[in-house]
Parts: sequence; C-alpha cells; structure tokens
Amino acid sequence: MVKNGRITIEPEKNRLSRVSMQELLKKDYIKVGQKIWTKNKKHAAIILDDGNIKNGVGSGSIHKIGAIIKESESCNGWMFWCFENNNKLEFIDKYRIKYRASNHG
Repeated sequence: MVKNGRITIEPEKNRLSRVSMQELLKKDYIKVGQKIWTKNKKHAAIILDDGNIKNGVGSGSIHKIGAIIKESESCNGWMFWCFENNNKLEFIDKYRIKYRASNHG
C-alpha cells in the first residue's frame, strides 16, 4: 500500500489459521490408528496418538514422511496424504477445511 508517498506493508487479512494433526485428533476429525494413503495407494501410514504418522520409512509429521517418500526436501502433507471415503481417496486437507469451517479458525 502506498500512503503519503511511502510504501507500507500490511499484514495479510485473509491468512488461514494453522491447524495441526493434534487438533484434528482432539476434535475427532481423525482417529489414532486410522490409515492414510498416498494418492496412488503405493504407500500407507498409520496416525499416531501425538498427531504424527508411522510407516515403513519411519515416523514423523505428515510433511516429513511425505518428503522422505518423495525423496524431496519438503512436502505439503495435507495435499500428499489421503483418506478413504466411500471407496474414494480424498486429501486429508479436507479434514482441515472442515475443522476451519466449524468456527475453529
């Protein structure tokens, strides 16, 4: 924004609140022991009681384990891991969207 000939930076007004896997567990959007998959179902993981996941490559956050599988420095776990809904895979980001829509942020 330019004001009085000076450029100022305003904070983002539409920034979405952070949502953790632990928050989703606490509110029963996901369950301990629930199985999640990669979109091609080549890899699966189990959700742990601390919000991390565990599979054959180890345990850690949805982002960390996704990055290991992708052999990449980073991974957006929300758009990498899926859950099964009526025999169809959907990204776990859907849980986060529902959580936010329920007036949690």
